[in-house]
Order: sequence, then structure tokens, then C-alpha cells
Amino acid sequence: MSLSSGNPAITLPASVTVVSNATSSTFTAEATGTLVQEVWVTGSLNGSSAATGLTVSALQIQGDPSELSGWSNGAIVTPKVALSGFAGQLVVAGNGVAKFAPVEAGNGVSFLNCCSNTNTAHYKFTGVELGDIFSVNQGQISFCLKSNYSFAQRQTTAASPRFAFDVQDNVATHHHLFYFLTEYTSNYLIFSYSPGGSALFYYVPHGTEDTLFGNGVTLHVTIAWDGSISKLYLNGALVQSKSYTQPAATWTAGSVFDLGATEYLTFGGYNSSDDLISGFTVGVPNQSVGVPNQPVGVPNQP
Repeated sequence: MSLSSGNPAITLPASVTVVSNATSSTFTAEATGTLVQEVWVTGSLNGSSAATGLTVSALQIQGDPSELSGWSNGAIVTPKVALSGFAGQLVVAGNGVAKFAPVEAGNGVSFLNCCSNTNTAHYKFTGVELGDIFSVNQGQISFCLKSNYSFAQRQTTAASPRFAFDVQDNVATHHHLFYFLTEYTSNYLIFSYSPGGSALFYYVPHGTEDTLFGNGVTLHVTIAWDGSISKLYLNGALVQSKSYTQPAATWTAGSVFDLGATEYLTFGGYNSSDDLISGFTVGVPNQSVGVPNQPVGVPNQP
């Protein structure tokens, strides 16, 4: 069966083999850096065709050392998927370091140490292009977070907030549009997040903290928003749905996206995450992200 997409964002194999008596096959496609968009791939055989939809992500940072050009301050961070030419840098203060370790199917990155901006590190991206990636109108952010602490440890030595990511369109006014952080407060493990300028909180039920996010446990997080309703999914389950007011965003060359920290005015990154972050992806709600191993059906035969 021959394959085609008609979209330069997707590189396809010329054909895919469908074994005898099968009704589908799989193939691997590669996406070049581009905005979020749906792409239709068509399979053709004997004059008939069938199609399947793919979604190209606006941004994907796997958390793999191959995305980093070096280990010192200012090293270039090249995401796995991004807008053409879009890159960030590793910001290192003192003896801070980016550390990599396995998280399920791939690597993840953590930043030592939390929580001041002394002897810490994080990834920093800037520019007006962030407004093309993080749309306040509609979007979805997904990532994995592997905990390095038990709930008991978070009540004592690891109680401080740890930012998985933080996006600000205006750092001067401390205008946080999107973020996710973990913290211990008032005997609760709390996940604080923003889908577009509104501060929201999820209180992990007592007795489930270590099962959900204990030492060595990987948590799958998805935040989706549509301009009026935000949804928080943990491990694929919807745990919170909230209404919010869509903000006005002013994206400039000074807008900042930090992975693994929060940017505090002109003072640098604070509250680094020493929990592992992997598969950070910005995409479209209710759509698959990336393009691996997509099925395509066999065209109807005349």
C-alpha cells in the first residue's frame, strides 16, 4: 500500500505492507518542527484509499541528554519536536546540574538542587514564539513526573514547592499563564497548576499519596483547556474540571518558559524540580501527540 500526506510536516515511508487477511498495518512517521496541526495520511491500493489523522505537536521535550549540547551554563537545549529554529538553554547557578535517569520508555531530566537559585539548574526558553506554542485559547500539556521522595519526606526535607514547568508572558509583572508544581501544605500533598492564568489546586486524598506519587513512582499528568473549562488528568483519569476566565496574553521577546523551575522577576530560576520530568508535550486536546506507529486501514476494494 502506498502512503501520502501532502503535508511537508510529515515524512512517511513510501509504502507499508499489509499482510494477507489483515485489515490494518502500522508505520512510523517523522514530524519536523511545526505548529500544532492535524495531518491526514492516506493509504492507497488498487485505486481505492483510506485515511487516518495524525497530530503534530507544537513542542516536545523528552528529557534526554541528546537534547543538550553540553553541561555548562548556556548549553543549547534542542527539543525533540519544536518550531523551526526554536531552542533554549541550560541555566546553571553554582554547582547546579541537569541529571538524567530512566523514566518508563525513555529518559527524564531532573535539576539539582531545589529550591533557591543557588547551586541549581533548569531549562529556559524565551521569545514571542512561546505564544504560538502555549495558546490561551485551547491546548493540552502532557508530561511524566517521577518522584524522588516519599510522602513522609515531602512533609519534612522536601516540603518546598517544585516546579515541573512555568510559562510567563510577562516576567516583569510576574504573569504566570501555565505551570504545574508539587508541594506539601497543611498535611496535604498538593498539585498546583494553571491552564491559562488561573491558579488551581488538586489536593491528593489522604492515604493515596505514596501510591500516586511516592518515591520512584511515575505520575502521568495532562492539563487541557478550551478557553472556559480546564481539566486535570492524572494517570489518564479525569480528577478535576474547573471553569476559568480566559486571560489576555502579551507575548514578547522577554516571555519565558522554564522547564524544571520558575522564573522569579530578574533573579533567575527558583524552586527547581529534582523529580524527573519526561515527555513534556504541548498539543491539541483529545488528540494523540506525536506520530509513532499509527494504524492505517486497508482501502475498500471495488
